[in-house]
Amino acid sequence: MLVRASTILLALVGVVAFPWPLTVVFVFIAALFLPPLALLCGVLYDILYFVPGAYPFPLATLLGLAGFLVAEVVHGFVKTRIMGA
Repeated sequence: MLVRASTILLALVGVVAFPWPLTVVFVFIAALFLPPLALLCGVLYDILYFVPGAYPFPLATLLGLAGFLVAEVVHGFVKTRIMGA
């Protein structure tokens, strides 16, 4: 339980405290425990750092959505195959 809470906290703090490649690693690890966290961090990143005119769409939100979908599939597979046995 403490590992899950610390990875989630590290991912959320990483959005404002660490460089983006390290934040992506933290979010990916934390999203394996809580898949919607990837989407949440993507939206948070866009709220904080989005520059109108830089991209025609919110890039971090779309990447967060892709990370959410991948994490959901992996989380479902691990929960069904490994934890269910």
